[in-house]
Amino acid sequence: MKISRLKKWLIWAIVNLLFFSSVPLDVFAETIHSKDNNSTESHLPSKVPTPKINLKRGEIIEERTENTKVFYNGDGTFTKKIYFEPIHIRKKKGKPFEEISPNLTESTDQSNSVETENTIIETNFHKKMVKGEYATFHYNGHSISFSILEAAGNGVQPIKAKDVSAIYKKKDNKIFHKNIFPFIDLQNITFNQATKEDLVLHSFTGYHIFKFYLKTDLKAEVQNDGSILFMNQEKEKVFELPKPFMVDSNVDEYSGEVERSEDVTYELQKEAQGYVLTIKADPEWLKDPKRVYPVYIDPSTSINVSTDTFVMSAYPTTNYSSSSSKWDSVQGQYVLKVGYYDNTTGTCYAFLNHNLSSIQNMNITNATFNVYVTHSYSSTTKTGLWLDAVNGSWSASALNWNNKPSSTNIGKVDVARDQWAEFNVTNTVKEWASGKKQQYGFKLHTNGNGKTYWKKVVSSTNSNYKPYLSVTYTIPAPQTPKGTVFSNGDGTGYVNVSWDPVPGAKGYKVWIYNGKSYEAFEVGNVTSWSTNGKKIWPTSSEINAGKYDLRQDQKGTELAVDPSPVYRNSGGSYPNNKNYWFRVSAIFPQGESAMSGAFMPTIPNLKKPSAPTGVSYTNGNGTGYIDFKWKPVSGATGYKIWLFNGSNYESLDVGNVTSWTTKNKKYWPTAAEINTGRYKLHLHDGLGAELAVDPSPVYENAGTKYATATNYWIRVSAYNAQGETVYSDAYKPSISDLPVPSAPSGFAYANQLGSKSGYVMLDWKKIPGATGYKVWIFNGQYYEAFDVGDVDHWTTQNKGIWPTSEEIQKGASGSLTLHHDGKGMELPKDPSPLYAKMGTNYATSTNYWFRLSAYDADGETIYSNQALTVKIPEGNEYLGKEEYWSIIDVPYASVNAATGNLIVDEDDVSISGRGPGLGMTRTYNSLSTLDGLFGKGWQSDAEISIIAQGKEARFTDEDGTLHIFTKLSDGTYKAPTGVYLELSETADEYILTDKDQTKIHFRKSDGKLTKMVDGHGNTTTYSYANGKLVSIIDASGRKLTMEYNASGKIQKITDPLNRSITFEYQNGLLTKVTKAGKETTRYEYNEHGRLEKVYEPTHTEAKVVVNQFIYNGDRISQVIDPENRIYKLNYDQTKRQLIVIQPNGRKIQYTFNEAANPIQIIEDADGLNITTSYVYEGNNLVESRDPNDQNAVKPTETYTYDANGNVLTVKDQYGTETYKYNKNNDVISETDTEGDTTTIAYDGLNPVSETDRSIRKNIFYSKIRYLWEYY
Repeated sequence: MKISRLKKWLIWAIVNLLFFSSVPLDVFAETIHSKDNNSTESHLPSKVPTPKINLKRGEIIEERTENTKVFYNGDGTFTKKIYFEPIHIRKKKGKPFEEISPNLTESTDQSNSVETENTIIETNFHKKMVKGEYATFHYNGHSISFSILEAAGNGVQPIKAKDVSAIYKKKDNKIFHKNIFPFIDLQNITFNQATKEDLVLHSFTGYHIFKFYLKTDLKAEVQNDGSILFMNQEKEKVFELPKPFMVDSNVDEYSGEVERSEDVTYELQKEAQGYVLTIKADPEWLKDPKRVYPVYIDPSTSINVSTDTFVMSAYPTTNYSSSSSKWDSVQGQYVLKVGYYDNTTGTCYAFLNHNLSSIQNMNITNATFNVYVTHSYSSTTKTGLWLDAVNGSWSASALNWNNKPSSTNIGKVDVARDQWAEFNVTNTVKEWASGKKQQYGFKLHTNGNGKTYWKKVVSSTNSNYKPYLSVTYTIPAPQTPKGTVFSNGDGTGYVNVSWDPVPGAKGYKVWIYNGKSYEAFEVGNVTSWSTNGKKIWPTSSEINAGKYDLRQDQKGTELAVDPSPVYRNSGGSYPNNKNYWFRVSAIFPQGESAMSGAFMPTIPNLKKPSAPTGVSYTNGNGTGYIDFKWKPVSGATGYKIWLFNGSNYESLDVGNVTSWTTKNKKYWPTAAEINTGRYKLHLHDGLGAELAVDPSPVYENAGTKYATATNYWIRVSAYNAQGETVYSDAYKPSISDLPVPSAPSGFAYANQLGSKSGYVMLDWKKIPGATGYKVWIFNGQYYEAFDVGDVDHWTTQNKGIWPTSEEIQKGASGSLTLHHDGKGMELPKDPSPLYAKMGTNYATSTNYWFRLSAYDADGETIYSNQALTVKIPEGNEYLGKEEYWSIIDVPYASVNAATGNLIVDEDDVSISGRGPGLGMTRTYNSLSTLDGLFGKGWQSDAEISIIAQGKEARFTDEDGTLHIFTKLSDGTYKAPTGVYLELSETADEYILTDKDQTKIHFRKSDGKLTKMVDGHGNTTTYSYANGKLVSIIDASGRKLTMEYNASGKIQKITDPLNRSITFEYQNGLLTKVTKAGKETTRYEYNEHGRLEKVYEPTHTEAKVVVNQFIYNGDRISQVIDPENRIYKLNYDQTKRQLIVIQPNGRKIQYTFNEAANPIQIIEDADGLNITTSYVYEGNNLVESRDPNDQNAVKPTETYTYDANGNVLTVKDQYGTETYKYNKNNDVISETDTEGDTTTIAYDGLNPVSETDRSIRKNIFYSKIRYLWEYY
């Protein structure tokens, strides 16, 4: 590696001193565990040659930065001068920094031009003005060209500027254009970041308005403070014209001040390629008899990046950071004012800030702050100047008297005019550089003294006499390194060296003693290094030839167990020593440190252990552990295990054992540490994580070729009192790659009202590679597993998991378990009796807890870290019809086999047309307590509603069924199982979307239906007055109107053709419906208000047409049709069965589960017993068996569904039918059991052909209707 002379000097300067001071008089080589018993000669080595120092006293040019200079002092110390603004500039990348020079020189590009020699703002002046143009300023790829156009005034004729030749001196920073107007000159003084420009009026002739043309690609704007900013397209400031001012030549000898006026303004007018700039000076001030000419009017140009400023109590809100604010025309310099002169100045403080990053982490021995006093009250008498450390943050561009921070005094010096003030700031700079105190810069003041202490100091903006901080320092050396040594078991070994990091160091060298001198090995920015594999020791042939130099080319051999032959070859003072000497030096941006103290290890002599063997285990959560063992090594008194981190092996002393486990040791970096790039292990603090199933992220952090490896490397080393062996060959186990599953998602559902039970629907994301899953259910004491196979969902429904009440009552905590044989019961709403019997803290809980584990051929994960916690909700009455319930047709009605609810459907109005259509239907539920638009028990399709209740949205559909949607944490709604509607919401609406893309809108305020919009945008609208539905209008504008009786019931509906349907009531019960053609349907109710007779429109006294319904308690028990045929319904609630006895005596037996799903139909129950069975999960039909397949191994058909309830597959003995759907849930392809695919096309939402999941889910309905027709 190439290094500068600065980075070499210090090592060689003190190598002699360190060598003599660090080699012990009594040398005993250190090992890991004890001192070596082999003593060595105790005399000091002979004189070590002092290396030459190739560093001369003075400035080190190559160490320059923009703001600093570095000097070597010749005594092992450096001095760095830190300036507050740039003093150097680098013209081209890779070139050295050069001194900034604002002096003028001949332009190399243009013959009519002179330019600044070396400045940030590149400035060009015409030797002779061209049509008024005299200067161009360049910065950051932009430029402004200045032309002076004319002068004007009150009562005088405007005059054009005269093109004159410039007057200048080479190697000077001033240039003049004389007599551009009568008695008016143009003067420019160049600096690094600014050009001070003045219109010099030698007398007042009436001219006080001056126009310039500024050619530029930048956008200019006059600011509120009167300055002008020039900005690029990104609205970044490029140039600034500070607010102009003017001064005369009436100099106060003591204050150094002149008369100054701020009554000068800028005006801008946009032109095609730039701007016309007008400067207006106050004519009254100019013609005041007190004026002493010449007068200077300032329109300077700068980039204004000042880091210093001053504040004045006389002007407490004014900021003085701009170059124009600091310009002193008397001194011809940029200055900072300090002290109090009179009430026109008030008290002035100067503030300066600087960057100390270049001396951070150095050992500072001295520091001075230097500032040049260019003016003071007295030209000869020294007076006090005080320096403070500023206590708070500030910005030069925003600082004023009112917002100045506080400060703490550092010291004081006495100084006169034209002298440097030097302050000792050693302690302050040490605190800043070390970070003990925050650095906010310096403040200069006169400590409250009067005008005789008045001073002006040169600002950083000036080109010369800049203030600076001078810091003398040395470079810190590392502490003595530590290390470990290893025997290879073949007469060689190696040393691992480590050391504490030195703050700020960018790299290190390891120095190894060869018997005569130390040799350096650059190791980079690390804090550990190993000789292993470096082959730095001389080979046997080289030793035999008398050589002792180490092999920097790594073509030697490993370190010898006995290094003394090399030491003897060197002719040094330690020919018989068996130990080594290691030292470390640190490399900083500022240079290189001295060497550290010596680490002196000895390599022991033990045989290399054999590779360990073992078994790995997965925790199932992305972690695991490994058990391993090894054969004992003769003579060993202990062992270390070595675990690879992707870059190197880390070790742990496990004592005198021959087996070990990583279980619960938490050796591996945590996920957070891995994310931040860590690869070091936690072998010693146990603050990490268990071994990862996939260790490659750690290996990747290490940045080696093992970045994609997924196995571990484990080795073992042995040690005794003399030292340690190299580690063994590697044992390379892997851990199963199954991650721990997340907790399953799921919802609990209540079974039918009165069952006091329910079930839980679980689902989860499949884990790649898993071949199956187990669901774990908490029994009050521990979790029990249910192997559910390779699926991504499961339900407790129909599984018979929970112990019966009798089992719980008689059982004991040590023997009670959940049922895995299907002989238990559905989950009770209250599981606490079992929990209480288990004798744990869950005795009163009504929660259920579910976890999930995965497995593959390699093993099983532990169950999920988190549990799904649910409660079985309260049950609701099953009203209306759903395709997943046991609904049986009877004359004029239907019956829910599980609940005995009588269901009567009536269609009052039905008008087809575009969109959702126009109509009114009613449904009667005998178990309903609803009292709606048509009286008790009746629900119409116009009364569907959604009512919010906590986190639930309760949707009541057209036949009275309640569907509860649950609001999830992300704001979406989960539909109840088996219901495939999508619910969304706005601020004031709920919107329910059906599978055919019809959207139904409800008001949030009262839950009422407002409109239905089909997939084509056709809308049916529902209108209300005083909370009552008054009309329904379809997409074609056709209208139904409603009228109400005094009780708020609908008494009349009028259709678009003005035909009416009337409704009559008694005691709130609907008794009569008369349609337009006088067809009348009458209803009669029993003493409990339940419907018991329906007289059809064809009924007359002569010919009775009545349907009769008889109840047993709440359940319908008989239905008598108009021909007096009786259908009997006998319920066995214990067995959850209904037997329907036909008029001809034939029996059909229906069996259902607690969720009212049909599970079995037996036709001819007393005869042929023709049985069909079904399996429902979460209201989805998943399996059916025809009569011939009741005892078969496989069901007749099985079904799977997507998340929208569409049938995905139908599997039977012939194979599998597969369906695919578009986003509108339309079938787009069907593949039959022979693999033939039919593709279905659509015109918008209109299918050429359509398949619906009801094809399969209506199997139960079709079966029942077949039975009625057959019998």
